[in-house]
Amino acid sequence: MKSQFLYGSLWMARKIENTYIISINDGASIIATLKDFVQSQKIKAGKISGVGVINHVLLRFLSPFGKKYIEGKINATSDASDISGNISENEGKPMLHLHVVLRLSEHTVLDGLLMDGKVRGKAEFILLPMENQLVISKNKKGFPSFHLNSLN
Repeated sequence: MKSQFLYGSLWMARKIENTYIISINDGASIIATLKDFVQSQKIKAGKISGVGVINHVLLRFLSPFGKKYIEGKINATSDASDISGNISENEGKPMLHLHVVLRLSEHTVLDGLLMDGKVRGKAEFILLPMENQLVISKNKKGFPSFHLNSLN
């Protein structure tokens, strides 16, 4: 099994075959750091999932009563029990579409689209690059529509 270690200024990773295990440094922005990682590895598309402890979280929610997004900020430290989504590219720049499930207290759970958050202690991700690129466009009603394009 082929394995190698990779290092960035805010992350370290281990590549095993075609899979990456990424650890993000304490205090780093999740979105900016993951974008830095995928650019450094020239990853154009993929599936990503992770866990960690985060704070200063900015979430976006789609209102069920219209086509408007609502944003909310949570400054408290919370356990991100699931961060998952995909990586794509728009005009040559990486795009991350990540959803997060946050446990805020013993009986409070919140989920939404992760716009950003800071690692508080540790966050780790598994990234599986794809040979197809996920293309996101809007349908006639203005909601996201997805299709795959071959990267070859």
